[in-house]
Amino acid sequence: PDLWVIIPMHKNPLVRETWQEHLSYHPRVILCDALEYDDFVWVMDKSTLILTDSGGIQEEATTLKKPVLILRDVTERPEAISAGTALLAGRQPSNIVELALKILQDDEFKTELLSKAAFPFGEGKAADIIVDILSEHIKANKPCSRE
Repeated sequence: PDLWVIIPMHKNPLVRETWQEHLSYHPRVILCDALEYDDFVWVMDKSTLILTDSGGIQEEATTLKKPVLILRDVTERPEAISAGTALLAGRQPSNIVELALKILQDDEFKTELLSKAAFPFGEGKAADIIVDILSEHIKANKPCSRE
């Protein structure tokens, strides 16, 4: 497929050297420093497919309804798989490539995968709910208990 790959690199020098050694020459690969949160979410939102081993990124990508390949044999975020946006790809390059190509080239498969998408980690409304509860307590002059 005609696409770009963006790799925000880990700060560990050994990890960075490995990425640079193997991919710095490729014209469609962008190796960059770790991104600030807002920039990273923007990049994920514009992405067609996200490959990661990070549990936090699995959560963010699921919330954005982006297909995710989890580059692990197990995940501590099975909710992302249950939600329908994530697939456990394992660590075998052949399996990762096969699943990535299926998502990128098979629109029916991708649509089916994302059609099940749910919000297992919440819908991003926790702050609004907390503000409403606190406002009600303040208006009613009620103490906020620790229970």
